[in-house]
Amino acid sequence: MAALNRLKKIREERGYTQQHVADYLNVSRSTYTQYETGVNNIGFDKIVLLKRLFNITDDLIFLPDNDTKRDLLA
Repeated sequence: MAALNRLKKIREERGYTQQHVADYLNVSRSTYTQYETGVNNIGFDKIVLLKRLFNITDDLIFLPDNDTKRDLLA
């Protein structure tokens, strides 16, 4: 779930709307919203596009951040 929250945070930090990202991925806005909320799984092809759009690496999406690491160790 942390990865999904991070995806939304990255999108907002970059100043993109859900509609902009959805258009880039060639999906509807509601489908993209489902990606962010975890209702729908994101395909590998869409992850590659997101990485390109946001100019990020896998670790920014999938590896735990410091808060998550602390929670896991507690």
